[in-house]
Amino acid sequence: MLGNPVDDTILLSRSADGGHSWSGPVKVNHTPSGFNEHAFTPSVHVAASGDVAVSYYDFRNDVAGDSALSTDHFIAHCHAACDQEASWPASQENRLTPTSFDMRSAPYAIGYFVGDYEGLDNFGSTFTPFFVQAIGTHATPETDAYYTTAGP
Repeated sequence: MLGNPVDDTILLSRSADGGHSWSGPVKVNHTPSGFNEHAFTPSVHVAASGDVAVSYYDFRNDVAGDSALSTDHFIAHCHAACDQEASWPASQENRLTPTSFDMRSAPYAIGYFVGDYEGLDNFGSTFTPFFVQAIGTHATPETDAYYTTAGP
């Protein structure tokens, strides 16, 4: 069983009886413990096959003390055959951003804000994440939307 989670851990619970009862929460992100273990803004999708995916942002590649807030977008999969109530395999997590982006170059709206235009879908066995990342500078904040595919 999962102990007390750190702030901003992505937890998932499931129901197999129409929401009458729920499994205990399971951590799905594989953000390493340490200096900046925040994971946030998850999107969840269940494919017709029963495969589940969760996409999210995290700061695992950030470097303490530099001026950037290095941020990446990840996706974690759990196939229908895996034990979704025990643990999600680390081998099924993929980084979606080819390089980290600086969250501090996103517009500021009571916090750095890449928008709430994230989503997750699938076609066949391929998940299709849609997410936003900062592309501006600290002086000229700007974001852009990205779409990619993530196989099983």
